Amino acid sequence: MATTVDTHREVKNLVGAGFEEPQAEAVVGTVIAARAGLATKADLDVLRTEWRADLNLMRAEVRADMRELKLELIKWLGGTTIAMGGIAVAALSLILG
Repeated sequence: MATTVDTHREVKNLVGAGFEEPQAEAVVGTVIAARAGLATKADLDVLRTEWRADLNLMRAEVRADMRELKLELIKWLGGTTIAMGGIAVAALSLILG
């Protein structure tokens, strides 16, 4: 939640503390300008929501990629197993034949 600052009151406080009025106005102006660039809690909440949505999307993409890789691995292992079986049969044929 953004907060408001009573600049007139702050200038008066600084003048009361010994600042010249132009100095007090400059200090208050600088502080107000610096605060303008700061994120509010609402800004951070929006950012957090966006990041969570992005993270959930990335998780879904990674899971899909993992499923695809798993299928490729199963195909590769199946082919390798069949090839090794063929090699074993051929070797036995040569040895026994």
